[in-house]
Amino acid sequence: MRPFVPCHGTLGEPIYLQLQPNAIGHQLHCKKRTQNGYTGVFRLKKNQIVFFNESFTSSIQDRWHFVATNGTIIINPATKRDSGTYRIEIHNEETGTFVANTTIQLIIFGKLFIFHLA
Repeated sequence: MRPFVPCHGTLGEPIYLQLQPNAIGHQLHCKKRTQNGYTGVFRLKKNQIVFFNESFTSSIQDRWHFVATNGTIIINPATKRDSGTYRIEIHNEETGTFVANTTIQLIIFGKLFIFHLA
């Protein structure tokens, strides 16, 4: 897993972020950088996703989904609020042994409109 990954998405469209080729048997912790450091967004344990901070819960619970068999987070639809720096930590679920971590810089761009001038 790369230590820093820039990622771009389009407002209102789905984003697919593969964090681990197969997350079964792993714990994942996702944190988002804020002005006060990092705050927990979600944790995946025993293939169940649990959202932390209430300010994230109402905003992302219905839009963020995790597919454990291929380690992918699906954000659908993406919003400007999803932009930011996320830290992902992965541990072996049984032993708690550190497996990997990465930082994702997610940037959501507005939709591109093309006008045809006659």
